Amino acid sequence: MIPVRRQPAPGDFDSKVGRRGAKVLSKHKPKPPVPSRFWKNRDHWRGALDDLCDSYDRVCAFTAIRIERVTGARSVEHFKPKAKHPHLAYQWENFRLVCGLMNGRKGDYEDVLDPFEIPRHTFGINPFSGAIHVHSKCPPGIRGEAQATIDRLKLDDAECRKLRSEHIQKFFDKEWTLAETRRQSPFVVACLEEQGLI
Repeated sequence: MIPVRRQPAPGDFDSKVGRRGAKVLSKHKPKPPVPSRFWKNRDHWRGALDDLCDSYDRVCAFTAIRIERVTGARSVEHFKPKAKHPHLAYQWENFRLVCGLMNGRKGDYEDVLDPFEIPRHTFGINPFSGAIHVHSKCPPGIRGEAQATIDRLKLDDAECRKLRSEHIQKFFDKEWTLAETRRQSPFVVACLEEQGLI
């Protein structure tokens, strides 16, 4: 995970999502905890998915890896869970573009750092194993939360390590240019640059 610059809502967001969501909330007035079945056929936030992909270059906010068309499961993650914060269910500011796996892992938990708020040196990568860790320069006040984020999202599981390692290898084997590696895996590039390997 690397810092993500928050992008403004697209001009037609209110007509595609905001007003439709406001009608749902006004009519039903859901009170937390809101069961998942309540949102069936009321998932108007999906109307923002293409805009999220365009605004954030199809990069998952949690893995910092590109979500490919067709093969990637893109999703709208409600950073403040809609079950606990239904008034934020249709708010652009509460949306994060993430892959389906990360969306499922975060679920309704609120112990994950916000990629819109983290400082630059919060997480690092071992360039040989692909392992992710709390960066030595991570501010002391969020070190525990940073580790909790790794644990909650399982960012250091075998599959995540393997994928980061593959991206590193593709760059060093010259299968990918620097520009393509940055497009596919910006966290990997940021860590390699910081370690003087690029």
